[in-house]
Amino acid sequence: MSSVQSILNSSEERTPPRFQANDEEVIANGNTNSFAHQTAFPCSAHETQSRIHAALVQQEPEKQPSLFLPFFVLVLSVNLMFTGLYKFVAPELVEKFARNNLKPAELQLVNFQGVFANPNAAGLQQIGASPEISRALTSGELVFDFTEESRTFEKHGYTKSAQEWYIKTPTLGEEAILLTPAIALGLGLGAFSFACMFLLSAALPSKIGLLSALTDRAIHQTRFTLAMQTGLSEEDLDVMRLSDAELLLLAKSESNRIESSFERLWNVVAGGKMSESDVRKFHPKMLQPSSYALFRAYCLQRMAEVLSPAIALRMQHLREVAAWSRQKVRLYAAWRFFMQEYFVPRFANVVSGMAYCGAAFLIVSVGLRGLRFIPASRPSILLATISLECAFLLLLGMTLAFQHEETSGIESLKRIEHGMNDVARLVQGVNPSVIERTIELAVQEHAKSPEMQERMSKDFTNKLVAALQG
Repeated sequence: MSSVQSILNSSEERTPPRFQANDEEVIANGNTNSFAHQTAFPCSAHETQSRIHAALVQQEPEKQPSLFLPFFVLVLSVNLMFTGLYKFVAPELVEKFARNNLKPAELQLVNFQGVFANPNAAGLQQIGASPEISRALTSGELVFDFTEESRTFEKHGYTKSAQEWYIKTPTLGEEAILLTPAIALGLGLGAFSFACMFLLSAALPSKIGLLSALTDRAIHQTRFTLAMQTGLSEEDLDVMRLSDAELLLLAKSESNRIESSFERLWNVVAGGKMSESDVRKFHPKMLQPSSYALFRAYCLQRMAEVLSPAIALRMQHLREVAAWSRQKVRLYAAWRFFMQEYFVPRFANVVSGMAYCGAAFLIVSVGLRGLRFIPASRPSILLATISLECAFLLLLGMTLAFQHEETSGIESLKRIEHGMNDVARLVQGVNPSVIERTIELAVQEHAKSPEMQERMSKDFTNKLVAALQG
């Protein structure tokens, strides 16, 4: 029962917006018998009211919790993980890979205090003593040195600085490979550390977990947006978020609350082909508690038909993230909701630009390597650009995977038609200047959306190409 109350009480943390009394009250008191549609213009009574209040009425700004502490905790945890990977895990893994895959079968490897090399006759006699690597004990044909010690040719038989790894094997050619791990592995390990710790921050409380705090913000924003688009209260949306078991449990103690929420939900989705007489024949009190879950699922399905598939999909996302609200260990639910409702709408174009920039850096690095400006013995920069581009492509792939699918043009035209009828009924007797300002602000808001700008750019390009070809 505590998990049920935690979801239901979350709506009380958000104070409803306070509207001023002015000429726009005529619109707020208009006919609201039809339902919201997601279109290019103000399209229903509910959505028109919300757009008018949001655009024309001053609201008291709400203070959100600061992200300084979650960001500081994330930076600290990323730094600790990166240090552990860079200092201990990466050298061990690279060394094992080199010994298992780059060593010729006919050559023997001996451990000279952390340096693996092929010994000569004098070195074979010192195997049990574990001596330090020296020029007199090795043949110089096979050397794997991943230590943080500098070497000189006069003493050790090869030269490297303390910040470099030395790899000499016939498998890679006669010339030795010098890797700078800070350049070759720094970007990859940094991106991996950030991704892991950012995902794990969803399991922390919102006060110290960055992903947890951002997901909570996205939940509150989505609830408020759905409340404006559907006409439902945020408390009604919290009832929609409950699992089937929690809904049945709440019905035993607060059945009136569920019935009132279901009644408002039914008034929203009972549009379309249903007549008013059919709507009046039903009342949520006719339902048994065991049928609450089925009724809610039916209403969510009807929401996609009557309102918009995008609204129904957002409602489904809100239900799925409720599992994370109950149990913080469900990291994927928080990650998916964060990507769908927060990251993708804001940063999809930025991620695409980063992927193209990474590809440009990779092309330049490969070109410089082909022109021999980057020696074959020092491929650290090339490995860094490959790691950077891989990170960008992975992020781009996740962004595309969590991106909402666009609805068809026929559905959009139908919603525009229904929405304009709603507007025509709503604006009867309203001051024309108020109507003009409202429509202007709504059109400007829609024109600024990334989807509309991309669509306009594609249409302009296609028409220009067709004109030039004709």
